[in-house]
Amino acid sequence: MSVDLVKLRRHFGKHEVPAQLAELFRLGAKGHFSSGDLELHDFEGEDVAQVHLGHLHGDAVKVLGDEVRAQLAFFARDADGSLYGLWFHDDRAVDEAPVVYVCSEGPGDAVLSNDLGEFLSLLRLDLEDVGLFFDLPREADQPPSKAHDKYLRWADKNAVPAAPTKPAAQVKQARAQHPDFGKWNRSLYTRCHALGEPVAPPTKKTTKKKPTTKKKLAPKKKPATKRAAQTRG
Repeated sequence: MSVDLVKLRRHFGKHEVPAQLAELFRLGAKGHFSSGDLELHDFEGEDVAQVHLGHLHGDAVKVLGDEVRAQLAFFARDADGSLYGLWFHDDRAVDEAPVVYVCSEGPGDAVLSNDLGEFLSLLRLDLEDVGLFFDLPREADQPPSKAHDKYLRWADKNAVPAAPTKPAAQVKQARAQHPDFGKWNRSLYTRCHALGEPVAPPTKKTTKKKPTTKKKLAPKKKPATKRAAQTRG
């Protein structure tokens, strides 16, 4: 099933879809993972506020929708429902908007790159979970993602920067440039919960697990709790 650029443009609302992202959508298809289990998604053209907050409370979109539409637009998701999007904070132009990650299972919402091109360079690495474990390399004996070779050919033809040799350092620098996404996003959830009981009880999700690796790495803390009311379709 192909992703639909028209639907993506509807989802982006007043924001322009970056030309490079539009070209990638012409290549991609739902269910074709270009990096780990990340796949492009058009969200069926649904309002970004509805995608992000609609499952939390019946009045969330009415109360907070304009704020969300002004600052966010998603373009990809993981198999577990985590989201990837552009954050137009401080009225950022589309080519200056950082890429952000919204984790479906608790703490982890944060900036991943300074802009779309930098994020696309991370996808060259075919990391198993680029949103949460961007510092863990893929196992040498692990087969590549289903559409990764196709993605690499596309990236070479479309001026995507080379893969970073130190992805963690690249992400750290981007977060220093755009430090407040997690704080802002948490404030949205806090204000949603202040509206009262959610529309429906949360659906239980499987806790994210760190990809296995042969290298001995310092253990990362797992999220202590899942969001009490957040689910992703």
